[in-house]
Amino acid sequence: MARQRHGTQCASRTLRSSLPPTPTDLLRPGLLQVKDFDGCGLVFGRARGSRKGRELEVRPWTSLNCYWREALQQLTVAGPVEVLTPAESDRLFAARPPAAGAVSAVSAQTRSLADDPALCERARALLAGNEPLPRPARWTGNRLVPESTEFWYGPGRLHHRLRYDREQGQDRSWQ
Repeated sequence: MARQRHGTQCASRTLRSSLPPTPTDLLRPGLLQVKDFDGCGLVFGRARGSRKGRELEVRPWTSLNCYWREALQQLTVAGPVEVLTPAESDRLFAARPPAAGAVSAVSAQTRSLADDPALCERARALLAGNEPLPRPARWTGNRLVPESTEFWYGPGRLHHRLRYDREQGQDRSWQ
């Protein structure tokens, strides 16, 4: 996903996610890391109990936005979100850096951190075992299946916009 332009890194795998509001919440963008583009969509992981996780369970739809300041480009992808199978989620979790997996296993996502040293110690203890960390039951993989894709490029208000929408029907081609 990363691209080089003028010798600088223009893109990362970290994109802003904008979830639709639930009846009791306001629209709040967050960040997530896209781990893969598997030909069907953009793959990412999440904790079910997190704010993002709860919102996706209520309405499985999101848009992802990435802005490349150095390249004067922006990409927005929107569509429904699918939950990956347990086997796919296991593979996605196993591909994470060990420290990230350990912190995910011991942390309570989106809850206030009561004891930072205790959390770090529990994560270190998991890493000391030198065995692959099992995926926590609350952690799952997801796939955003693009329904709409927009590219913006160019300086200031002189930008160009390319928008593609997936057609409804059998062939699901882009227009």
